[in-house]
Amino acid sequence: MTRASRIPSFTSEEASDAVLEAGAILHRLGQSACTKEDLQRAFPRLSSRELERLLRKLVRSGLVRKEGEVYAVASSFFYAYPQGTQMDFLGKLFIPVVVSLAMDAAEGLLLPVYLKISPEEQERLFDDKVTKLFEQMSALADQADDQSQDRMLFVAGTSRFSPELEGFEQAMEILRQAGKDRADPVWRPRAILSYFRAPMGSVGAANQLIMQFEETFEPVKARQIEANYVLLLGFGVAPQGDVA
Repeated sequence: MTRASRIPSFTSEEASDAVLEAGAILHRLGQSACTKEDLQRAFPRLSSRELERLLRKLVRSGLVRKEGEVYAVASSFFYAYPQGTQMDFLGKLFIPVVVSLAMDAAEGLLLPVYLKISPEEQERLFDDKVTKLFEQMSALADQADDQSQDRMLFVAGTSRFSPELEGFEQAMEILRQAGKDRADPVWRPRAILSYFRAPMGSVGAANQLIMQFEETFEPVKARQIEANYVLLLGFGVAPQGDVA
């Protein structure tokens, strides 16, 4: 599956690991450039040595640049591709959001969208639709302030799903199958497992963008039992991991 060339891509294993291990630091830097002292105040549970290690990892990966004593993101919006298994990303990023939304969806949403589209349309779905949504969310995140909360939007898509499942079981099954498909060269072009994460001040505005995105599929929506593809949209508070 091709990706929009205007958006920077980081394909190394080091960049993938840095996103997983130091994602909270990366997204704090997405708000504004920081010194190490600024970050130490933002993440008081991290020792000085551990913070230095994570910052070195982010700089080596190319995701963050250091200018004097100040650290800044290389790009406010980029693609980083997981290397090898998808299970780390599912376990550390996607599944915690689904569990949180299943328990309390007051400030987020979990929405399956069932579609009837051709295999060619399935392959173009990320470039034609999802990238635009991520760009809109990025523009919204640019308006965040220091009081904004770190939030995450994920999109999972697969043509192989169980139409009889509902709710939490349905969401988990879609995630697992999308992860399997992304790891399989045969199904990879038609599968989606991607996310956007950033501090956001307006949950209502983000939910509105997501619902507008969902409405664009009206001409190709199908009943669950008749669909040949499903998109799962999840939006909620981002998991903080080891550097919360």
